[in-house]
Amino acid sequence: MNTLRLMVVIAMLIPSAVYADHKGGVSDSVKVLFKLGHRHYDPGFSDNAARMDAFMRSLHRADSMNNIDHIVIRSSASPDGTNRANERLTVNRCRSLAEYISSRGRIDAAKIESAPVGIGWDELRQMVMERSDVPCRDEVVRIIDETPVLITDAEGKITGGRKKALMDLAGGKPYRWMYDNLFGELRSGLGISLYVNDLEADRAEAARLAGLASGSGVNDIAMGESSESQQITLPYSPDEAEQGTDITGDLLREEAADSSQEGDSGSADKASDSDEAVAGEPLHRFALKTNLLYYAILMPSIEAEWRINRDWSVNIEADVAWWSKKSRHKYYQLAVVSPEVRRWFKVRKPWHGMYAGAFLGYTWYDLENGRRGHRGEGGAVGLSWGYMWPISRCWSLEAGIGVGYLYTRYKEYRPFDGHYLYERTKSSHYVGPLKAKLAIVWRFDDLNRKGGRK
Repeated sequence: MNTLRLMVVIAMLIPSAVYADHKGGVSDSVKVLFKLGHRHYDPGFSDNAARMDAFMRSLHRADSMNNIDHIVIRSSASPDGTNRANERLTVNRCRSLAEYISSRGRIDAAKIESAPVGIGWDELRQMVMERSDVPCRDEVVRIIDETPVLITDAEGKITGGRKKALMDLAGGKPYRWMYDNLFGELRSGLGISLYVNDLEADRAEAARLAGLASGSGVNDIAMGESSESQQITLPYSPDEAEQGTDITGDLLREEAADSSQEGDSGSADKASDSDEAVAGEPLHRFALKTNLLYYAILMPSIEAEWRINRDWSVNIEADVAWWSKKSRHKYYQLAVVSPEVRRWFKVRKPWHGMYAGAFLGYTWYDLENGRRGHRGEGGAVGLSWGYMWPISRCWSLEAGIGVGYLYTRYKEYRPFDGHYLYERTKSSHYVGPLKAKLAIVWRFDDLNRKGGRK
């Protein structure tokens, strides 16, 4: 009978202990919203204030009883944008909200854990499963489940991945539908969970189980007979519970820690990759420039550059001087358009480093100083070299030169008595410097502020 009695008590203890551990889990949670394209938490946005006030009341109650185990902040982003930018975005949003909670609630920052996950693939999968109107829903779920986030070849070059597979599915129709109907929630939402140690519940549960084990209740209920009290050793005693010891919880936490070591390592890798994000560095995609040197010769210039990735960019330059003094038969009219492809080297961070480029050029002109005029067109090809360095978050300086070959064909004419006398047509070949640059650069379209436009 003693053996059977022990088995009954243990059978009653196990679900009770699991229930007590569950009660000591998530006490409260809340979801707050971020503005699209912003990484900083705004209490005044949407109904964040009401949501956060309710959560902070729960937080203060738990803190007043010294009952906070930890707080988890989980942030995810939509597949829209690059993986690296999404990692930066979620890291910075977690950081912003952790600072807010720690400051407002006067909570020990060591109890706040951040869980930036980059692209929220699990959340997206759940959203897709909950909607019956998702185009090609089963195929979308299969791709999320089976396709790696990134696919690389033997040389380590990225050749595809989960996002590309979704964009290619059915001509992109499912991806566009998710962009319009699901990505908005993934972009803007961030969840916070409060975990507590419910010591009072643990203590009461332990006392109840101890009473059942030491009294006649077990015999009356489980055995159908009465007997003298038997002393049975429980997994933990009421004294241990009063001190906050939870053997079942400890075992579960140790097991979770063992199973999460690989994930923690991955998170550490992501964190090191996102040092620039934690520091709040922008990741601009475009730049507008003007060459200060050309203003010295009254030739305004404008350039636009698009950064394809860390190593490559494309640039297009336009320079125009269109001045004339007809009464004196003088013309200074010159226009140049020059597209360029650039390869970046020794890049310290985006838009900071050395580049080499290859450019084409087309020019048309009318140059005349009162004695003889030259009117024509020309084409050029050449190589460039330059260096760019930042001077603020959005501004940089760029210095560079370009050399190459220029061919031009033009008409010579001579002004005479208010008219222009054609003399001959000539062509010319030139090899040498074609460009000189000291440009002021404005960088914009920060990928770390991913949102509405995309």
